[in-house]
Amino acid sequence: IVIKVLPSHPEHIDAFVHHLSQYRRFKSVVKACRALFLSSPYQYVQGEMLHLLARIMTRTELRLLLQKAVEAAKSRRATVGLKGGALNLLCRAEVEGLGRYSRLVKFQDSSVLQGLVVPYMRRY
Repeated sequence: IVIKVLPSHPEHIDAFVHHLSQYRRFKSVVKACRALFLSSPYQYVQGEMLHLLARIMTRTELRLLLQKAVEAAKSRRATVGLKGGALNLLCRAEVEGLGRYSRLVKFQDSSVLQGLVVPYMRRY
């Protein structure tokens, strides 16, 4: 039921992500979260989806979002929430051997953002 309600209630994203993070990986959850990331107009929601997806996606699924995550990490208009989620996903991709994406952390303008992302480096 959470998956069905998620797109129409972005104001509850924190509760939804917390709830979904309590369960193991389900393909339907990955599909719904990926679709919400790609369609949501809210950068905070996009960032939260990337945080969740970074934890539950397979290596093959990660490849599908790499370009979008790199674009978000490099964007000057992206918020801290979106950049944090993107960098989390990119750090996971690096652990999976998909590239050297953690180097994007040092090019971030915000030292707060850098500090928030450090725990995700080599975590997975």
